[in-house]
Amino acid sequence: MRLIYETVERINIMLLTISAKCHACPTINSIEVFSDDYRNYFHNNQLVQNVWPDLTPSQREVIMGHSNNFYLCDTCWGDEE
Repeated sequence: MRLIYETVERINIMLLTISAKCHACPTINSIEVFSDDYRNYFHNNQLVQNVWPDLTPSQREVIMGHSNNFYLCDTCWGDEE
């Protein structure tokens, strides 16, 4: 997980780069999220679709895959069906 600090209008915002490696191929996908949102999802047990309603299902899968240590990229997920 990579951390990025930025100051926006004198407010510190921390961005996290969340990555997940596919279990079936060497693909690694990443997404940047705000630390407060990730905290709500991971530590406060919020549903991923409620924390990030504007993300695509594939983007949310990266976050869930990072959190639970199991991830299939879109290509491999399609091969499993």
